[in-house]
Amino acid sequence: MVLPMFLMAGNPSVAMQKELGGILLDYAMRTFDLPEQDIQLRVHHWSNIPEKGWNNHSWSVERRSQSTDVGYQTLWLVARKGPLVQGEYPVSVEITVTTDALVTTKLVSRYVSCDKIPFRIQKTRISRDFRKIVRSTDELPNKITHQVIPAGRILTRDMFMDPPDVMKGDKVNLELHTGALVISTDGITTESATIGDKIRVYCTTTRIYLTGEVQNSNTVIIEAQ
Repeated sequence: MVLPMFLMAGNPSVAMQKELGGILLDYAMRTFDLPEQDIQLRVHHWSNIPEKGWNNHSWSVERRSQSTDVGYQTLWLVARKGPLVQGEYPVSVEITVTTDALVTTKLVSRYVSCDKIPFRIQKTRISRDFRKIVRSTDELPNKITHQVIPAGRILTRDMFMDPPDVMKGDKVNLELHTGALVISTDGITTESATIGDKIRVYCTTTRIYLTGEVQNSNTVIIEAQ
């Protein structure tokens, strides 16, 4: 087994380093669902665990925060005898992982469907935001980009969004409401939006810009003042 690298306070025995280091490493493997060779774990500090009797306990690792990502963090080594907790020891660790990531091969524009993005799969060392990494386009069904993505960039979930109900440049029906009267005409959206949003629309009949509310993917309603 490849052991983690340690920078430890005090002078723990080699046996303790091997045993507890292996437990930490196993925890990281299960947490990130990666094999041992793809986990890099460095212990920067832990509380002084008593040398006497440490190997007479069963040990487990707990995370006391909501985050399950890589990077600097505190884990807790918990010692038990049977069901009884004998001690809890905070451990400061740094976890990085190596995993397949999708990397863009060309500049990607906004509003491009996830399955249309040119990419290559590249082994990448990740030291933060592991949970945001896109490891397969199947993870993002029906998503589109909401920003320009340069070539050579690792794809992350925050680069994508659900498609808007209307896209910039869509042809829509404009309904001008004035009292009980409704006038319909054609328009072109000047921005992307979802139902309920206020957007500017170019009226092709009057050749002026109007502001209205998106009712559905085909209709924008304009309330006369």
